[in-house]
Amino acid sequence: MSPRRYDMSKRRASAERTRRRILDATVELHGERGILATSWEDIARRAGVAVGTVYRHFPSIDDLVPACGEISMPRLGLPDAERRRELFAGVVEPRERLRRLVAECYAVYERGDDVVRAVRREPDRSELAAVAESHARIEEAIDADGIGSNGNQAFALIGAAAFSNVRGQLRSQAGQVEADVNGDGLADFRILLSNNANPAAAAFIL
Repeated sequence: MSPRRYDMSKRRASAERTRRRILDATVELHGERGILATSWEDIARRAGVAVGTVYRHFPSIDDLVPACGEISMPRLGLPDAERRRELFAGVVEPRERLRRLVAECYAVYERGDDVVRAVRREPDRSELAAVAESHARIEEAIDADGIGSNGNQAFALIGAAAFSNVRGQLRSQAGQVEADVNGDGLADFRILLSNNANPAAAAFIL
């Protein structure tokens, strides 16, 4: 290997280490302060580099945020459709299905609660396409259905009808309410009602 080629290899390796240090510092700060509340000066100070170095690697927030997502989102290990099917395959007892559901959701938070917090805390995700995409992936993986304007997750009450393989359905019959959280047509938990109550859809949030 010629001296020049060796020198270029060393420079590339050094630049990659600096880039990763900047990204690690950014992910930490986003979890602590929020994405839009973190400045390039904050990142430079945390990473131990000059502000110009941060700009050289990431000229804009549209360059920085997707790069952060490439290293932080895999850490969450969000369950895909196949994983969700495997999780509940052959399990029909509601208590065990609910236990598995809760365990899977908690595991996501244990692996990357800072990532979830950073993505969810932004008041206007429409300004950052990468954040909006990450938020959609998180909600798709760990929530049964859409989030309402009040921040709560509403289930759809379908009366006594059979589940139709749609996530977030509730059916009420014989003094109890059953819920299909993941949309596989089976009850994930049951709630016994007193005095033959007739609940409205808005009475159930997650």
